[in-house]
Amino acid sequence: MLSHNFSLAASHMVLFQQLKAQHAVDAALSRLLPNLTRWLNSMRQRTRRSLKNFALKHCEETRRSLDAFLDNELDPLKALEIERHLQVCAVCAQTYETQRAAGKLAKALPRYQAPAVLRERILLALRASEESGPLPSISS
Repeated sequence: MLSHNFSLAASHMVLFQQLKAQHAVDAALSRLLPNLTRWLNSMRQRTRRSLKNFALKHCEETRRSLDAFLDNELDPLKALEIERHLQVCAVCAQTYETQRAAGKLAKALPRYQAPAVLRERILLALRASEESGPLPSISS
């Protein structure tokens, strides 16, 4: 019975030491957790800003190149970059679709033919300005 009590006391001591160690780990984690949470939030914000800046840069480049892209004037690599960006960016894709639709409408409109009288008046005005000499410069 004495050995049974001794083994029970020893097992209680081991359990107590395990609980004490667990408590020490919990205390350390409770001190680290706020710092870790702040650090993770900071990294999350930096990542978001970085991705936003990266996306904005690509959006600006894409929008500057849309006219050339619509007219098939880009080299194949640049055109592929634009296509890929349009697949993932809804804002630029909408801008592209709007410009594409406007281009189709413009091409469908009948061409305006200026009257022959207008052409004659422009030519007369050009001849008159040539005869009167060069225009004075603004700096004079």
